[in-house]
Parts: sequence; structure tokens; C-alpha cells
Amino acid sequence: MRTRKTISARARRIALLLVPPLASAVYLAAAWKPEIAVVPLSPGTSVQAYGDSMSGMGDTRQQLFRKDATGVGFRYRLGSKYAYPYAVLAFAPPALLDLRGYDYMRFRASLTGTTSVKIYLKTEIPGLSEGDKPLSYRNNEKANLFPSSEVDARLSLAGFRLSPWWSSRDPGDESSAKDDFSRVRFINVESGYEAPKGEDEGILVRGLSFAQDRAALAMRAFLILVLASAAILAPILAARIGRRLRPIAYRPLSVRNHADDALARAVEAITGGYSDPDLDLGRVGRAAGIDPAKLGVALKSRYGLGFSAYVNSIRIAEARRLLAETDRQVTEIAFAVGFGSVANFNRAFRKATGSSPTEFRKRLP
Repeated sequence: MRTRKTISARARRIALLLVPPLASAVYLAAAWKPEIAVVPLSPGTSVQAYGDSMSGMGDTRQQLFRKDATGVGFRYRLGSKYAYPYAVLAFAPPALLDLRGYDYMRFRASLTGTTSVKIYLKTEIPGLSEGDKPLSYRNNEKANLFPSSEVDARLSLAGFRLSPWWSSRDPGDESSAKDDFSRVRFINVESGYEAPKGEDEGILVRGLSFAQDRAALAMRAFLILVLASAAILAPILAARIGRRLRPIAYRPLSVRNHADDALARAVEAITGGYSDPDLDLGRVGRAAGIDPAKLGVALKSRYGLGFSAYVNSIRIAEARRLLAETDRQVTEIAFAVGFGSVANFNRAFRKATGSSPTEFRKRLP
């Protein structure tokens, strides 16, 4: 009888030891995604070259010059009629791409006359997007200035940002929420912000695909293996040395200082309302339920800044982002981030960065 019990106990331990590798394998099988290749052109994928001249706004000229197994390319010359000229190479897969679980786009290309390229992922919005109308699709863009004309780059999908013009259409529109890239309809390769006008340029896309970060995937599977092994082995080892782990289950009390809660509410009110030029200490104090004088002292103690300096630091940080990522004029940015006048904005920006907004933008890579 004892022999049977011993064998049974050993069998249970062996079964338990098989759980971690099985859990890791199940995770890999569920999370693994095959690479999606758009170029070389997959069956059914269509490609089109167009520019600002198509809408009658500009005079950019473009021409599709290659479409074969070695790649897809087009030549263009940006015109001067439209203030923001562009030339586009648009890829339309035969069906919507679901890029959930993918980490990056691999982009291989040969560039002529420029190394400035923008790439758009245009996602379908049910009830809003219409057929081949590009402006009805949600635009996620990534501007790139590549170091050389021969490009082989991994572009993180997390680095794609909602185009400023889209988010400014209707701030309350739910379609402006963070995109999960589950309904990608078009992939556009476009002339970049720094592309010169009036010169012959070209983009030959040799490869465009979407893939997972296999190293990160393997690391997550390894962590599952380690954690599952630790969870199973801990009580076994404890039993062998005569100790069983018996944690006491209870719910810790969530207790914080009242002052910390009030300061957190105040910071939330500031970060949510800094774009309002009329935001003041009294208004934030009332919203947070804290005496304005005490709020000023708390901000100074926690962040080393008075109320006005703290608000301006947030405004300047957002202004620097907008100067780097958008083509908005300095005046627009000044009022957008909450300054009542351009003069005040320029003065605060120079104090914080040591340069004017215009000089800061010129020095950007």
C-alpha cells in the first residue's frame, strides 16, 4: 500500500512539473503571429501613386515606375502651388489588416533625392470610412528622417501618432481614441516634411512587412515558465524542509494623507486645464477642495515650483512637442497651450529652453 502511495505522489509531482513548460508553450501558441508581407506585393494588394495635384490644390507630379517582385517605386517632383505639397504611394491589401499583437513594421527602401519619408497607417472606422476616400480613414503617421538613402529599418507601431489634423476635427469624437490597429485599410508611403520642392525624387519600396518582436515574445514565455515553476516548486520545497507556506489572506487598508489626495486632485485639474489661459490658483483650489494658499505651498514643497511656474512648465513641454511633431505656426501653438499672448509665450519659452520657439524648431533634427 505504501509503495502505491509513493508512486502516486511521485506521479503527481511529475505532472505538476510539466505544468510550467506546458503553460509557456500554450502562451507561445496563442501569442505567436505570422509575419504579414505587403511588399513584395502579396496577392490581391493594389498600389496607387498620387499627390496634391489629384485634388486640384497643387502641381506635384508623380509616376509609378516599378511594380514587380523586386519592389514598388515611384518618382515625383513636389510642386510649389500648394503650401504643403505631397506625393503618395498607397498600398491597399485585399482585406483589412489586424495588427493587434504585432510590434513593428520592417521598412526596406532605396531613396533618391531625399531621406525624408512619412508613413501612414490608415484604419477603417465603421460608419465613417468610405471606400477609397482617404480622408475618411483614421490617420496614424510616423515621420522619418533616415540616415542614408538605403533603408532597412524597424519602425515601432507604438511610435505611430494620430495626425494632428485628425484629432483637431472633433475633440469629442470617439474615433480619436488610441488606435489598436485592428482594421488597417491602407499603408501610405509619402514624401516627408523635409523633402525639397522642385527636385526629382524617388522612393523604391523593396520590402514592407509587419512582425512581432520575437525576442520579447520569448522573454515573456520564459518569465511564464519561471513564475509557474516557482509557484509549483515553492510549496514542494517548503514541505521537504518541514515548512509549509501558509500566507494569511487579507485586504490591505488603502490609507493616504489627506494632503496628498488634495494635491493629486489639484495636479489633475492643472494637467487637464492648462490650455485655458484663465486657469488660476483659486480655480484649481476650488476644484481640488484645498485652500489656494495651502495649494501654492504644497506645489512649492513637492515640485520646487510656484503655481504659475508649474503651469507654465507643462505648457512649455507641450509646446516643444507640438513644435517638433507638427507644422503648426508658433502663434497657433502659443494660444493652443494656454498662453494669453505670443509675447508671453516667447518670453516663457526662452526662459525655459534658452531659445525662442523658432530657433528651437530650426535646431530639430
